[in-house]
Amino acid sequence: MFGIGLYGGFIQVGVGILFIVVLYRMLKIDLAQVNVFKVLIVLVYTLPALAIFLVEDQVRWGYGLLLAAGSMTGAWLAVKVNVSPRGAFVVKWLTVAVIAAIILRLLLG
Repeated sequence: MFGIGLYGGFIQVGVGILFIVVLYRMLKIDLAQVNVFKVLIVLVYTLPALAIFLVEDQVRWGYGLLLAAGSMTGAWLAVKVNVSPRGAFVVKWLTVAVIAAIILRLLLG
């Protein structure tokens, strides 16, 4: 977890997937619950980072608000999927697909 935290603080790209994989193995709970913990952990270390960027006047509000809108929309859709009868199945295979896409993207440049 410390290593993922270092990676997340330094690079951020794909850190959610890393948290999902590790938390799923550590906590032995379903992926819907793991995703809740992942979001909470990312929030906890993103808020201080945002504060630092605010102090340094390095926040690009247009991009940040657009990202926030996308994140809120994604969270709303995730809740809809998670509470559906096949939610855990969909989350599991969507997670696998995203991990595969990230690996391919990193390998192929």
